[in-house]
Amino acid sequence: MCLGFSIEGIFYPLYFELVKKSTETSAIKVAQGLVEKVGKFLDNLRTKGFPIPTIAFSCDNGYNSLILSESCHKAHLSYISVPKRSEKIQINDKIYKIDQYFEKIFIVKEQAYLKKGKDNPELTQKPFYQRLRAIYCNQNREIVLLFFRFNGSKKVSVIYCPDKTIFAKTLRHHWFERTQIEQFFRLLKHTLQIAQAKTSTKHEFECKLLRFAWIALHTQLLTRYLRKRFKEHKKYGFERFRRLIIAELGKLEVLNQLLT
Repeated sequence: MCLGFSIEGIFYPLYFELVKKSTETSAIKVAQGLVEKVGKFLDNLRTKGFPIPTIAFSCDNGYNSLILSESCHKAHLSYISVPKRSEKIQINDKIYKIDQYFEKIFIVKEQAYLKKGKDNPELTQKPFYQRLRAIYCNQNREIVLLFFRFNGSKKVSVIYCPDKTIFAKTLRHHWFERTQIEQFFRLLKHTLQIAQAKTSTKHEFECKLLRFAWIALHTQLLTRYLRKRFKEHKKYGFERFRRLIIAELGKLEVLNQLLT
C-alpha cells in the first residue's frame, strides 16, 4: 500500500506498507497507520512554521470506512470516498438507498435540466450534478454527497465527504487527484517494468520498490518539464517522448557517420 501527495500533476510517494492477503479490515488498518504517520509529518511541518492548507485524502470504495474517516479527521485531512450503492441515506425525513435515490430523484432532475436546455442551450453548457447534505445511515452522521456523470458517462458516480462546507467543484477535483497514484503504479509496472527486477527477501523487495519509486518520480518530473519546454508536445506522455528522443538520436548518429 502506498500513500503520497499529488502536487501539480506529479505523484510524490511518501510511505509504503506491505499488506497481507487477508481481509478488508487489515487493509483499512494499514491505511489507518499510514494516515497517522502523515498526520504526524504534517504536524511537524506546522510546528516549524510551514503554512499547510487542508489536504484531501481520496480513496476508493474499498476504503469506505468510518474508522479511516475518523483517523483522517484527527490528522486534519479531508476524507473523500465512495459509498456503497446498497447503503441508505436520509434526506429530510425520507430514507433512500443510494442507487434508489439516483434512479428516482437524480435522473428525473437531470432530464428536466436537459429538457430546459433544448430551449435555452446556454443554461445547460455545464454537465448536470447534484450536491446535497444527507445522513449517512450506516455511519450515523451527516455528510455531503455529490452525484455526477464523468465526461458524459452513462454511469452516475457518487462520492461523499464529511466536510459539510466543501464545494462540489473542490470535492470532484480532489477525488480525481487519486488517479495520479494509479498512473504512478502503471508507470512502475509497464514503463519501468519493475516486475523484471527479481528479489528473494523482504529487504531486497523494499530496496527495489524505493529505487523504482525514485526513478518513477523523476520520470514524471522530466515529462512535465518536456511538456512545458516543448508546448507543441504538451499532450505527450513519457513513452512517446522516449521514442521521439531515440528517433532524434538515431538521426544524429546517421548524420555523424555521413560527416566522418
